[in-house]
Amino acid sequence: MATLAEQLEHLLDLAARFESVRIQVLPSSSPVASSIPLYLLESSPGKMVAWIDMRSGSALVTGPDDTAELRVLFERLEGAALDPAASLELIDRKRREACTAIETSL
Repeated sequence: MATLAEQLEHLLDLAARFESVRIQVLPSSSPVASSIPLYLLESSPGKMVAWIDMRSGSALVTGPDDTAELRVLFERLEGAALDPAASLELIDRKRREACTAIETSL
């Protein structure tokens, strides 16, 4: 539990320190999901690249059609996620619950 509390605190700290960091939680009940880590980068205006991590290895995706498809997936995930404020509230609540569990187990 202590590790979980520390990790959640770290997320809250990152969001507070860096305005470029936006955290959104995707509820487990969401009908939209992705089983692979996906990173989208805009290398220049209108030019996207994607990095996908898979069990079999990683892939850099540069084709316009492929990156457009991954962008649509990302937008669906973003739309299904809690908004940033609600996400941070959920993270803070879970952090407090973890801290309470630690205190009561001592």
